Amino acid sequence: MLKKRILKTLLCIICIVAMIVPTMGTVSASMEDVIFDLTSLGVLDGMESTDKLDEFMQRGEFAQLVVNAMGYNQVATTMTDRGYFTDCATSPYLGAINLLYESKVLSGTGTGTFGPDSNLTYPQVGKIMVNVLGYSNIVRNTDLSSYYYQASILGVYDDVNSSGEYVTRRDAYIMVRNCLDIDLMTQNFGMFGTGNFEVVEGNTLKSYLATAQHHRLTKLKGIVTADCVTYLYSGMDKNKTDIIEIDGVVYKCNFEVPRGLVGMAVDFYVGYGEDANGVITSITTNEKNTVVEFDLADFLGASAGVLKYNNNDNTAKIRYNETTKMIYNNRRERTYTPASIGNYKDGVVRAIDNNEDEIFDIMYILQYDDAIVERVYTESKQIYFANNQLLDGKKYISVDDEDIIVNITDTEGNPLAIEEIPLDSVISIAKSNDKKVVSLVISEAKASGVVKLIDDEYVTIETDVYVCKAGLTPELGKFVNAYINFMGEIIYLDVTASYDNYAYVLQANTGSTALSDVKVALIVPGYIREQSEESVGEDGASETSKKLFFRNSAKNIYVLADKVSIDGRKYSAATAAGMITGQIVSYTLNGDDKVISADIILPYDEDIYKTYNQNGKVFSKGSGDGFGIDDTKTMSICIPETISGSTDDDLLVPVMLLNSTEYKIKAYDVDEKTHIAGLVVVTENMKAGLPGNITTSSEIGLVKKVVRKIEKDNERLVVNMLTKEGEKNYFVSNLIPNGASFTRLSAGDLIAFSIVEGNDELNACTLIQGANYFDGSFRENPFQEDEMCLGTVTDLRYDYVSKNNVRWTDEITVDFGGATVSYEVFNTGTPPIFLLEGKKDIKKLSFDEIQINDKVFIAANLGVVRAIVVRR
Repeated sequence: MLKKRILKTLLCIICIVAMIVPTMGTVSASMEDVIFDLTSLGVLDGMESTDKLDEFMQRGEFAQLVVNAMGYNQVATTMTDRGYFTDCATSPYLGAINLLYESKVLSGTGTGTFGPDSNLTYPQVGKIMVNVLGYSNIVRNTDLSSYYYQASILGVYDDVNSSGEYVTRRDAYIMVRNCLDIDLMTQNFGMFGTGNFEVVEGNTLKSYLATAQHHRLTKLKGIVTADCVTYLYSGMDKNKTDIIEIDGVVYKCNFEVPRGLVGMAVDFYVGYGEDANGVITSITTNEKNTVVEFDLADFLGASAGVLKYNNNDNTAKIRYNETTKMIYNNRRERTYTPASIGNYKDGVVRAIDNNEDEIFDIMYILQYDDAIVERVYTESKQIYFANNQLLDGKKYISVDDEDIIVNITDTEGNPLAIEEIPLDSVISIAKSNDKKVVSLVISEAKASGVVKLIDDEYVTIETDVYVCKAGLTPELGKFVNAYINFMGEIIYLDVTASYDNYAYVLQANTGSTALSDVKVALIVPGYIREQSEESVGEDGASETSKKLFFRNSAKNIYVLADKVSIDGRKYSAATAAGMITGQIVSYTLNGDDKVISADIILPYDEDIYKTYNQNGKVFSKGSGDGFGIDDTKTMSICIPETISGSTDDDLLVPVMLLNSTEYKIKAYDVDEKTHIAGLVVVTENMKAGLPGNITTSSEIGLVKKVVRKIEKDNERLVVNMLTKEGEKNYFVSNLIPNGASFTRLSAGDLIAFSIVEGNDELNACTLIQGANYFDGSFRENPFQEDEMCLGTVTDLRYDYVSKNNVRWTDEITVDFGGATVSYEVFNTGTPPIFLLEGKKDIKKLSFDEIQINDKVFIAANLGVVRAIVVRR
């Protein structure tokens, strides 16, 4: 099967978590059981590299493993000052080595050293474990071969090949797990101190670990019958995410229960305390489970207890009977049968046999609807879809309902908060029939390039093969941006321009006679960006204004191939360079990143000047042809009005569009039906190097840290700070003369800042209050003459209408060392409120969280509060 097809199956299991303790991704089922037991009992606590099973285990590391198995790991931490071995001082396992040496479990090399980093041998394991288990008194000789023989009799080497030279971690874990179940030989002194050695059945290392005060564990097996979302027989409280039902018994877990275990056979450890049923400390699926997964599209039919599906173009079969239970989108469906699977599409089937009888007991159906995220409203918890797509008759999905269970994850199954959902990502939505369970899977996967081959449902974009969702009709030879859901399916094709497709040929170098030296400088397009700004009028009403920005993404230098195809004919590099300079082209690179084709594309019309209307984001000229733009699809190229003397930095300056203003602009790749342009090219005066201005209305932030970061091989300064919008990293613009003012900032500094419009990069800042001045004294701010410094909150007032401003407001009264001032803090356009504890513990507060007697800094301009910093 093609690799993109396989990806669908691999990614569709995002709701399943097989282990709640660390496991190995490639180990066998038996090895997973070993790791599960050792982890659950604490034997792997503090161990390094537990995922590198085929590497050799070292002597020091094994000493720690043995100490953990004995339950003495805490004791070992107190034994690091013995000085028995000269080569163990820096070993992380020093305490364990010393403890086992004092206990005569192991010995050194005979030269005052131990060799903690030396590889462990199988006979050495035999001697150590025979000593730990108490059988050393019956070993007649003290040579390693005698210990090896006794260890073999006890079963220490079961399931390993002990004939090798060095012990792998895999074998070390298996041997230690074997030893946990071997009855210990202990000395019983009795009433008269006779000192007899005896073996008591059931007295093992595992029994000690399981009954120790911090564990008291019992290992059990069963079938998961319910969690807070899914159930086989009866439901449970949806809010109790740490509750699971196994074989009808409800257990509390000391972790959040993963989704997808219902119907699976599991092993689990239960610790007994106040809860009568005990508390589950770890859980894993076991070897009794057989899980088969296939796409709904591959379902071939079901009858007479046999279900058929397509598996790599072959017919595969699984068996079911009348007891097989059906679960649709995480809810039990009692009226459905395997034969009804054909009613579904766009999803996967997951069938489980949990008792090794080759009859599948559970069948999950996971059916998804896909959309592209256009906007996310975090407060109302609404996610809007792009392209006017409707689901259940709505252009959005709302997850703000206390009666439903919402599970949002990425493609790896990691949980996401609604504010973490990226715009322009693919959202796959699965709803149960009762609408009580909604699962959302977010995928940011995209593929860009030319459609090279179409074969039934498979689409080749450049060299990669994808599955195309039913109904999509890609056009051969067309450049596309493909949106891909978490199952690896293309769900939407955006036929637009691309960074690798369209460009403006700024200049060419034809000075050399060597054809390979002919180079061209290409301005490659960037996506259009719209910014919204909220302001408050004199009447207290909030207003939203929108600004639109065009920009380039970069200037790239490419070498022309010896022969370059232009509009279907091939020319020499020098000739081609002269033909395409100053033109908009669609170009193609070969494997050596040389330009092999550059087709000149023509504009939508010949009119140069058009007027911008921001309400509809359209350009028009009187009664002539106009066109529109879509800020999620249209791309832009900005050309400096004067090419001569322009710098690379000039090319990166965003161009802001003003309403009712005429621009020198042309449109390309215009959709015949919608008249939306895929590419616009604007010629404007563009000049970099102008720092921003700081005014009393500039935004304010509290600095958390300033770091340097390498981005695209360039060092950039990044300021991490809190603003009223939340925490964000801002790059310092490379378009200003220097960013020295930003290097002087430190954690806790309150600053006013400005950004390059349309680019969100800092281009100026001024210090309002330095962290070092929050020292408890009452004084005026040394940086801003009309602002007060540290004071004490004496009164707070909430939710009243201001007489002077006719706006809802709160009020804070602050004593600045005898001078008491009251400030109104408007509910609309609330200024940021920060909490500063020390210099590094920084977070946002709401007005309700300010307390009487708090120390605060009030940044205000003519009585209007700009920011509040609470100092605790």
